[in-house]
Amino acid sequence: MEDTHKVRTVLAVVLIVAGCLLAPVAVTAAWARTHVTNTERYVDTVAPLAADSDVRNAVADQVTEVILRNLPDRIASTARGVVRGQVGQLVESDTFQSLWRRANQAAHGQLIDLLTGRGPANLNGDTVSIDLGPFVAAARDRLVASGFAAAQRIPDIQQSFDVFSSADLPKAQQAYRLLDRYGAVLPFVAAGLLVLGLGVAVRRRRTLIGIGLGTAASMVVLGIVLLIGRQVAPDRLPDGFPATAVFDVVTRSLWTTLVVIFVIGAVVAGAALVATRLSRPDRTAGSAVPPGC
Repeated sequence: MEDTHKVRTVLAVVLIVAGCLLAPVAVTAAWARTHVTNTERYVDTVAPLAADSDVRNAVADQVTEVILRNLPDRIASTARGVVRGQVGQLVESDTFQSLWRRANQAAHGQLIDLLTGRGPANLNGDTVSIDLGPFVAAARDRLVASGFAAAQRIPDIQQSFDVFSSADLPKAQQAYRLLDRYGAVLPFVAAGLLVLGLGVAVRRRRTLIGIGLGTAASMVVLGIVLLIGRQVAPDRLPDGFPATAVFDVVTRSLWTTLVVIFVIGAVVAGAALVATRLSRPDRTAGSAVPPGC
């Protein structure tokens, strides 16, 4: 009997450790599958960026430079303030919100095509980009409506705003293939390992403490990884791209999931600890210790 208990204890530890180690990967995979690879949900996720000052300024600066490059030099040299003012009003308008959604929808579709190899992406050199043409056209119409007649000379332009460097494309494609293949089942595998560990454990209350603490600790590790990612993101994305603002918005739902799972783990561990403490008087009275304790 004692040997059997030892085997069960070792097996439970192995299963629970494996489940806790897999938990951050499973949570990230589930989040990416539902919020990043799905175009509609991705667009809904990044839509609030249209109200972010860093994103607005980045787009406004790009659009302003495009417009000035397409004006005669003698006009462009004195019109920067006027142009930037009208573009600034554009990025604060509802029109910009709509243009931002459409631009991200197109860019995301192209990016998925690139990652899956199904079709061409809007590549400019080694980058995937958002098309600024509609933003330039909207700014041109505002300038003309405000009386800046020279803006009528600005043609329809295909200008891009870099959002993804394809220097890391092979790694990204490999990660996408793995996510597409295993992303949906990883959360169930992680949860299954924890349940199996609890099922074979001899002392289940103590095992629940370990599961709760291990799960909470795994979410802390995931949080640390996200913080590191937030710091390195600007170095991995093209210059001028508001990487930090985008990273914060895109990973907001992942942070929410992380915190919820951390709290659940802590509550489970706390409840199991309290239950274990409350059961001690029975053992001191000489009663047998049931295996489930």
